[in-house]
Amino acid sequence: MHSIAVRNVLVATLLIGGFLLLRSRQINPRQPSALALPAKLFLLLSGWLLLTVLIAEDKLNALDQYRGEWLLATLGMLAGWLVARLTISGTERNLTPNRLLMALTLGLAMPTSIVLANAAWEWLQTGALPLSDAPLYGRTSASMVNNTLYGLLLADILSRTTVNRRLLAPLPPFGLLLAWILSLVATYVLNTRNGTLCILLMTLLAFVIYAWRQRHRLNMPLLLLSALLMAGALGWFGKLGYNADPRWAAFSESIQLSLDTNTHRAWLDDQIPLPLMSNGQPVDHSAYMRMAWLKEGAQAVADNPLGVGFGRNAFGHAMKLKYGIGTGHSHSSLIDFTLSGGIPGLLLWLTLSAVLMRQGWRAGFLHANPAGLALLLLIAGALLRMVIDSNLRDHGLEQYLFQLALLTVLAAQPEKPTTQSQVDHG
Repeated sequence: MHSIAVRNVLVATLLIGGFLLLRSRQINPRQPSALALPAKLFLLLSGWLLLTVLIAEDKLNALDQYRGEWLLATLGMLAGWLVARLTISGTERNLTPNRLLMALTLGLAMPTSIVLANAAWEWLQTGALPLSDAPLYGRTSASMVNNTLYGLLLADILSRTTVNRRLLAPLPPFGLLLAWILSLVATYVLNTRNGTLCILLMTLLAFVIYAWRQRHRLNMPLLLLSALLMAGALGWFGKLGYNADPRWAAFSESIQLSLDTNTHRAWLDDQIPLPLMSNGQPVDHSAYMRMAWLKEGAQAVADNPLGVGFGRNAFGHAMKLKYGIGTGHSHSSLIDFTLSGGIPGLLLWLTLSAVLMRQGWRAGFLHANPAGLALLLLIAGALLRMVIDSNLRDHGLEQYLFQLALLTVLAAQPEKPTTQSQVDHG
């Protein structure tokens, strides 16, 4: 928090330094043909989002939002491309894909390390874990970064067990396993329902991919036993998270009341008291608000298929058009993005994501390039969380596009061509 200027300076430094190095090293900026389609889709998406400014009520504000949100994030994406391009050029001996990925991982590990260090200190002092406590970064931001870190570690585990390649080469197997466990522990300590749910779904996805790739090597009884063990482990971890968060007890009734958005209007105006449950207690604020916003946001999308104009608070603008009052966002990047760019913008975003996920899959399993699996899980994790959280706005969007470009470029470089037999049997 409170580091916008630092972040902007760092991005500017990467851009200026990267372009100067490209010129001084006489590096050909041409990219592999695999990057042509994603680049065209991103440009098309950017052009469409700019056009949505024309349908906004306050066009100047929408244009300023486009500059401050999308263009700044695009600069972050360009910085990621430059760093990766310099890495694969081979002109900088101290900058290799392995070191770059380790640097990225260590950066992502910083909030998680602070959360774990604080939890250990509090546990030693009081004998209890400080659940939901994330010094410096804040719980939600730390959870989002930890999810990205978890995806990288999971990608490395998947790569080592399927194509025998390391994403984070300096980490020995024990170190990788320990880092993976610590990320899970941090998920428990952070105690965010959305973060825990996405961790469980990402783990399930990785297991399904592993089982599919190893289906010719594993006999059916062993595969079924592995599936049962995985289901048991995920269920146990999910129950830990459930027991750690008392809000789950009020979740069901809070959701039921939130769907009646006409009778209960607390979701629209924070001056209106929260509705009461059958036990006389107020509903769970987070569950009630998020579901009500999700429902109203979906209705607003149906009413405005082309969106209401680009903006980080497009949901608030849509509510103001309908009810005469409304500010802020929906706490769902899926709803906010669709109300910004309309259904065409969402389709372009999902198409771009699908194309990059396919390229990540092919890079990981056809060329044994672990960066491809990291790209695959990065996108999957972001798409899962954008349904239920505002993970793709402000610095979150900048970070995501930076990482997306970096991993896409690294994934486009084959590391170890595989034979057709290896492709077929994993």
